[in-house]
Amino acid sequence: MRPLLPSRTFGLLFLLTLYLHAPPPARAQRPADEPAHTAPDFAHLQPAIAALPDSGRIDQLREFGDVMIAAGRFDQAQAALDEALAVAEAAGSPALISKAEASRGFLALSQEQFPAAINHYQRAYDLIKSTPAYTRQAKLLIRMATVFMDARDWPTAERYLRRALAVAERHQLADQTAVAYGELSNLAGRRRRPAEALAYNTKALGLYEAAHDWSQYHAALINQAICYKNLGQYPESVAALRRVLTYADAQHDADLQNFAYANLPNTLLRLHQPTEAERYAQLGLAASGASPNRRHIRRELYEALTGVKEQQGDFARALAYHRLSVAYADTILNAEKATQLINAETRYQTKEKQARIARLDTENARQIRWLGGLALGAAALAVLLIVSVRQRAVIQRTNAQLRATNQQVLDSSHRIEEQAGRLTMLMKELHHRVKNNLAIVSSLLRLQANRLTDTGALQAVRESQQRVEAMAFIHQRLYLTDQVTTVDMRPYVADLVESLLTAYGHAPADFDVELAVTAAPLDVDLAVPLGLILNELLTNSLKYAYAEVARPHLRIALGADPDSADPTALLLEVADNGPGIAPGRWEAATRSFGHRLITSLGEQVGGRMELHNVGGACYRLRIAAAVGAAVTG
Repeated sequence: MRPLLPSRTFGLLFLLTLYLHAPPPARAQRPADEPAHTAPDFAHLQPAIAALPDSGRIDQLREFGDVMIAAGRFDQAQAALDEALAVAEAAGSPALISKAEASRGFLALSQEQFPAAINHYQRAYDLIKSTPAYTRQAKLLIRMATVFMDARDWPTAERYLRRALAVAERHQLADQTAVAYGELSNLAGRRRRPAEALAYNTKALGLYEAAHDWSQYHAALINQAICYKNLGQYPESVAALRRVLTYADAQHDADLQNFAYANLPNTLLRLHQPTEAERYAQLGLAASGASPNRRHIRRELYEALTGVKEQQGDFARALAYHRLSVAYADTILNAEKATQLINAETRYQTKEKQARIARLDTENARQIRWLGGLALGAAALAVLLIVSVRQRAVIQRTNAQLRATNQQVLDSSHRIEEQAGRLTMLMKELHHRVKNNLAIVSSLLRLQANRLTDTGALQAVRESQQRVEAMAFIHQRLYLTDQVTTVDMRPYVADLVESLLTAYGHAPADFDVELAVTAAPLDVDLAVPLGLILNELLTNSLKYAYAEVARPHLRIALGADPDSADPTALLLEVADNGPGIAPGRWEAATRSFGHRLITSLGEQVGGRMELHNVGGACYRLRIAAAVGAAVTG
């Protein structure tokens, strides 16, 4: 089974929202006599801008900082932005200090130092919040909201966005109002609330249309098409994307064209138009060569071509396209890992330099104090001079020994850190390879299922494929985080539910799903059997519970067992609103593979399965306190 459409489209929605709503900080236009910064480093930049007025110097330093951040040279950016802040504070201008602090916030955000970024942005905002600079106030509030979004603090991000929206609407700032609505749509997309994302994006579209800002309007129209697709409104999505293509072709806007091509084929597949989907996918591949996002776009397009060939029955080509999609996904992941390693190494070197400077300053201060005392002693008595000289020699030898010992300790610590980092990377790579192998097994099972005519065999193969994907989700979670032995169960359960809903033909918008996952991250040895048990219980409900139900409801809970005296005991609960199942019928199903798998895995984790009928079937798996404590403590 291919990855779920909502997961991919929300990813592209986020990418597009960055393109729409996060432009680089505005800069004052440089006078003709000001030098452009071609300086290779901060030392060469300083004399080139020394004669400029304060505001010009600050603008030049901020622009140089942006260039260095883009190049990953954070130490150079830090030096330039520290100088910009010093110039602004010497000038005593709150507006200039606010600009310098905003740039320092961007530097901290680029290094994923979220608390520091918020501190800098908050100070920049506090300096101008009582001034008429309403546009800048709104921009800074939006930037703080995006930091909280990067840190996955959704409630705080929403609070800042609503403050920005209030400022923009109160002072009739149509452009910032549209940006705020766009970011609220982005936030709703990240929280997997497609209807809410559509409502906010519709408001942003209206503002862009009223302002005749057609470039931003059509860029936001791509977001609208993605929202339609996530809600299952495929004709509306296709119509919006074709309008974007018409505009992009007329304006020669390659970015808009690439984003439209990346989304249109998958939507056409939902309408069972594989020929049209293939045509647009091939056009997208041809047009994406110069795009900075070509890897992401080509991964989407090859995944769409996989679906095209499956619908056309050309399974050999489908497998070939699927391999290309997986290859691009691996390339993207490797590039991200390389960037993270480079940034981490740069941050480490910067901290080391700062620590070395601090140590040298401390050592110099100590030496100065010591020499002053020595001079006073020499003036008092010659005998004390001799004693002091001897003491100095002893102190020097002791300091040398201490420095050598400290260096050995530091070297050992660095080696241990490097070994731990390599082990973590190896574990991530192992989980990544396991996930890819499981994905290939899943693809082979899907191809085999397409060739089967026997209903029983076809059902067995598809259920096996779902079990393989349930395990693949676990390993995907492991290599996407820094925790390589524990699994955050809430996103895993959400992905598994969406995968099964799609597999059994249920539209997410027409299905009430309640997730109450409060358990701490679980050890992989417990997460895998729990995921397989959950897969079987959900499959049973989706197959048999909703045939006569007008509005399907499904509740999944995983957390502390309220009936246990030990808070580390776990309770897994799956409940539907179907007709229920008699306990006798459940016990009579022991010959089915799914029932035996649930029983075997439940015993493996020391669990006890219960069946209740309360407004539908309710399965409860209670895991003993000893097992729960071993994995959740």
